[in-house]
Amino acid sequence: MDEVTQAVENLKKEWSHVVTQLEVCIAAIESCGKMGKGTEEANSLPRLNGSAQDALQLLNALQCRLDLLAEQLPSFEEVQSGQATLVSWKEQYQKLRTSLRSANLQAKENIKKAAEEERKLLLGGGEESTIRRRNLQTKAGMTSAAESITESLRRSRQMMVQEVERSANTLSTFDESTSVLRQAEGEYQGHRSLLMRTRGLLSTMQRQDVLDRIILTIGFLIFSLAVLYVVSRRIGLLTLQRKLADAIRSGSISAEDIVAKVHHGPAPANAPPSVPPVYDELLQHHGTISAAIFKMAPAPPSAHLVAGVISTTEANDAKSGKETYEQLAQVVSSTYEAAASGIVMDFHRHPDGWYTALPVMVGALVAHRHFEAHDTDVLVATIPKSGTTWIKALLYAVAHRTVDRSSILQQLTSHNSHHLVPSLETQVYTKEQIPDLGVLPAPRLFGTHIPAQSLPPSVAASGCKVVYLSRDPKDCFVSLWHFMNMLTPMDIDEALGMFCDGVSLFGPFWDHVLSYWRWHVERPNQVLFLTYEELTADTLVQLRRLAEFIGRPFTPEEKGTGVDKEIVEACAMKNMVKQEVNQTGTTEMTEIPMPNEIFFRRGVVGDWSNYLTLEMGQKVDEITKHKFKGSGLMLPKEV
Repeated sequence: MDEVTQAVENLKKEWSHVVTQLEVCIAAIESCGKMGKGTEEANSLPRLNGSAQDALQLLNALQCRLDLLAEQLPSFEEVQSGQATLVSWKEQYQKLRTSLRSANLQAKENIKKAAEEERKLLLGGGEESTIRRRNLQTKAGMTSAAESITESLRRSRQMMVQEVERSANTLSTFDESTSVLRQAEGEYQGHRSLLMRTRGLLSTMQRQDVLDRIILTIGFLIFSLAVLYVVSRRIGLLTLQRKLADAIRSGSISAEDIVAKVHHGPAPANAPPSVPPVYDELLQHHGTISAAIFKMAPAPPSAHLVAGVISTTEANDAKSGKETYEQLAQVVSSTYEAAASGIVMDFHRHPDGWYTALPVMVGALVAHRHFEAHDTDVLVATIPKSGTTWIKALLYAVAHRTVDRSSILQQLTSHNSHHLVPSLETQVYTKEQIPDLGVLPAPRLFGTHIPAQSLPPSVAASGCKVVYLSRDPKDCFVSLWHFMNMLTPMDIDEALGMFCDGVSLFGPFWDHVLSYWRWHVERPNQVLFLTYEELTADTLVQLRRLAEFIGRPFTPEEKGTGVDKEIVEACAMKNMVKQEVNQTGTTEMTEIPMPNEIFFRRGVVGDWSNYLTLEMGQKVDEITKHKFKGSGLMLPKEV
């Protein structure tokens, strides 16, 4: 039993005992004078009243102690019970005081009557009166001594009651001191935790500083070597230019001979030397320069065509595009609410309620204004870090597969999927470009992170296909936190708080998912809703769903020869991450070259449990249940 509860039980027992004693005193006071001994009983009345007053004072002290202890009881029910007991004690205390007052009045009346009778007896003659007077004198002396002893005992009892009250106050002060010490201990633990995090952050910053210096040194060395190479080549070209100028001035060769020699190449080995050796040197430089200019790796169909369209548009509408981007950037900067993102660049809040950085927001607005969807287009939509790279690879392979399997597999191994399926807001509508995408052949494949309500109006109106991939918010957050840490180190508690408040890339997460889910429920033939968990559990089944949805189902012959299984294997995370292009290549996102390797991490379902506590996971789940309630969309773990 708790110490406070035991103390309260002891108080109740003591209260009952004192009340019993007080009731006995009150009964004795009330019976004074009824035995016919007026003087003797009158002398005992002060003693009885003194005992009653001591009992009342002790009851008052017990009430004070119960009032202090009731608030310290361990449970809410016990606190209420203690307070109810205190109220009943106060009522009983008042009744006892009233009973004591009534008993004294009754005693005085009885003593008065007894005194009259005794007076008559004393004033009478005879031996009985004489003996009565002598007894009264003897008892008067004894009563005086008893009253003196009683008064001494009463004072001692009062001192004991005062000591009890002081002890109760001391106990209360001790409890307050204990509470202050516990609070101080909690603050100490908090400061210690903050100190440890600060030390970790400083250690990370020191390592980053060393890496930055190494990278800067290597970059400087590479730059120096490049400058030396360019200078040496420039010196060689200037030397050649002087030789040609001297030869022309001397009349040994003409400018027309030089041009003809460059275009027709060197003379056969058995031909007589009809021109000076300077020709050979000229041809050598011409071949080197030409090879440097025209040696290019083949680009994938989507990226190559989009790049070509952008180049054409740049020549024709560069001024118009620049004005559009500048105008929209000014609108976002001046009217869209800014919010801290935890990284270098702050977020801006779209009027539809989602967040992203300024350049990406401008790209989304340009796409909303200028993108014209076709009914043959396929748009893959995701919230960042929910399997975008994977679903893009699967979509590209399904949409562009041919009889020649090696062709599509070659594209998947030589290009990152973000090259194959470019993003509207970060790859197509960027660099102040407004490309004419109408010249691209069907099917056009694009990606986006834009929520459904903010997509270009032509997407819904055209009836083009939209593929949406969702993911468990806890896994999505952990992957996003790792990605953000590559830009700016951030505490996971702070990052989770911002994520739960909706301040994340293209978030709030739940609003983003629900915008496409409701669209899927309304138009299931236009919007395919997939989850990362389903895709991981049975990739082959979901791939066939995807193929059928975009109008390119696998034929029985393709299934028989394993075309669908080859695509699943080629697009598997373990295989894509090993490809050289995904280890060393880069992808330009909003004019920033991003290493392809950062688009890959673990891709494991339930990996959040290695980074979040159980309480943190429950917090996200509670928000998910609240947000998804009534929508028909289930939590990922229930799928």
